Formats: sequence, structure tokens, C-alpha cells
Amino acid sequence: MRIKYRCIFSSRDKGFDIAAFLTQQGVKYDCCEELTIFELFEEQANFDTILNRLEPYGLLRNPPVATYTKNEINAAQWLSVRSTWRSLYPQPEEKSAYKFSTYDSSNYCEKCGYGLIQKENFMLKKEPKWGSRNFLMINWIHDEFFISKKAEIFLMASDLTGFDIYDVFSKSKNVMEGVKQIFVRYYLDYGLKPESIKEELHCTRCNYIKIMANPVIYYDNKVFENIDCDIVKTKEMFGEITCCSKIIISHKFYKAITNTKLDRGLVFEPVNLV
Repeated sequence: MRIKYRCIFSSRDKGFDIAAFLTQQGVKYDCCEELTIFELFEEQANFDTILNRLEPYGLLRNPPVATYTKNEINAAQWLSVRSTWRSLYPQPEEKSAYKFSTYDSSNYCEKCGYGLIQKENFMLKKEPKWGSRNFLMINWIHDEFFISKKAEIFLMASDLTGFDIYDVFSKSKNVMEGVKQIFVRYYLDYGLKPESIKEELHCTRCNYIKIMANPVIYYDNKVFENIDCDIVKTKEMFGEITCCSKIIISHKFYKAITNTKLDRGLVFEPVNLV
């Protein structure tokens, strides 16, 4: 496991030859207009050297992420999963009206985003252009998966458990044939370990506490002991701007979708049980 940072440097009015410096340090980079983008790993010998040299010039670092080897992922009993492919928006999107039509918003806090409970099927403006991908997370919704017809057929025929397949509707309320939602039935009990928490965000309006997580997630193994399904959501909610659960799948679920090559665009990260 390695901790990776994606760094962005703007050379505008800096008077600093970033390309020459990174080349000297042996760091690969990409240039886009006046932005230089590169990645650093914490264990690099020159990690501190590069940051100390560039941060006075306004270097931006995205939140760190953990990267895992294939062996580490294959050995994990439980894994969090998300999609790097984001497309489309929940409908109706004007003034975020979907929050009040798709969800029960009786206990919704507009300040932190907590309290929405799905009560109706999602609506989309059009069907996704799947190509060779089969799992999608739509914009603004970070804890729901939408799947292709191919993935639907596979999951319905499998012995994987813990979810239902919901229809997705068009704005004219017609059922879309080429996209469905995976509705996760169960929530994992609270069990996030303190070493997983970078910061707790306390909402001054509703008093709910969201989590800003560290790159590596640790859970109390006791909360998994009686889980007899293959996909769950966390009760803890994460995000600074967003408010969402993490989706966690069993090793069985992971092997099923990777063996059938349904996993393009998915990121799997081991959940460390302690």
C-alpha cells in the first residue's frame, strides 16, 4: 500500500521553471496550458524536498489516496468500491429538486446534507453511453451505483445478496431499459476506528457529525461478524461538501464482477479489520 498525492502547480507569474526542477528530481509530469500536474508518493526519498521547494509558490495538493497492489486487494475480505466514471445528473436537477422528489427529505439538513432517505426511483435525462463500462455513479450522488443491462443480467442470475435492482425513469416517467440502480438494502453498524478519521465535521444546524477520512480505512472487525450479505453501506457519512456513505462489498462480490470483466472504472480499496 502506498499513499499518493496528485499535485498541481500553476506557473503563471511565478518565475519558476517547474519543468526543469521536476526533471532534475526524476518526476514525470503533464502540462495543460499553464498548469503542471504530477504525482508524488510519501515514501519517495525526495518527497519533502519537492514539497518544501514548491509550496512557497502556491503548490496545490489534492487529498491523498491509498493505492494497493493486486495481491493486497485480492487478499481483502471486504473492500470499499467507487466508480471513477461520473456522468449525468439526477432529475429534476433545477434547484436540486430531486432531493425532494426522489428522497424523503423530512429530516434533511440543507447545511450539511444529512437526512435524505430514498423513497422513489431515480430519474435521468437520458441513458448513459456505457461503451465497455457497466457501473456508473451519477453526479451529485456519491453512494449509489447505476448499472448497464449486461451487469443487471449478471447480478440477477448470481447468488450475490444484499441488494435489489430498481428501475430508473426518464423525465417523462418511462422506464429506461438500459440502466438500473443497485439499491443496497443494509447498513453496516458503526465501527470506524479513530485512526481512520482525519477530521470530524460538526454541523451547527442539525448537530450531525460527518467524517473527513484518512486515505486508509480501519473498521472494528466485530461489526462484520454477523453480516450475511455481499454489499452494505456504512452508517457513518463522509465528505466535506457531500454527505454520503461508503459502499462496501465482500470478497465474493469483488471476484464475481472482476472475473466477468464488469469492473472497468471501479476502484477497490481494502477495508482493514482490527
